[in-house]
Amino acid sequence: YIIAHAAKFVRPGSRRVHSTSTPDLPNVAFMTAGNRLVIIVLNDSQSRLTFNIEAAGAYMHSTLSAGAVGTYIWQLE
Repeated sequence: YIIAHAAKFVRPGSRRVHSTSTPDLPNVAFMTAGNRLVIIVLNDSQSRLTFNIEAAGAYMHSTLSAGAVGTYIWQLE
């Protein structure tokens, strides 16, 4: 499921960029050929987690249910 989910947003030509993970919130980030930053986060815990994302000079607050995957996309200039 996660690979199919990622393939929808991370197309050929995208490159992986640095991101910082925690044990309960592993994540991966990509810069697409269309200049979009895509961050995919998995809540690998048994409970709902709230977290912050700092990306491209912006801050975002989000919550994921246990086992859920979230995709966050920024269109960059």
